[in-house]
Amino acid sequence: MSATPVLGRNARLVKAGTLTGIAYGKNISVKAQSEIIKDYSMDALTPAVTGAGKQTFTWSSYSI
Repeated sequence: MSATPVLGRNARLVKAGTLTGIAYGKNISVKAQSEIIKDYSMDALTPAVTGAGKQTFTWSSYSI
């Protein structure tokens, strides 16, 4: 293993709101989900305003 990684991401590891470490991460997958908020006007069939509601992020790491 080389001292300078070629591919990968820097990862900040946070547990209960406290930074526990910084590491080099490889094979990391992140999935984001969000609720859609739609507000309608009284005279329209389509939403007048749309926006993101509650957001959740899940991540996983695969190592060999």
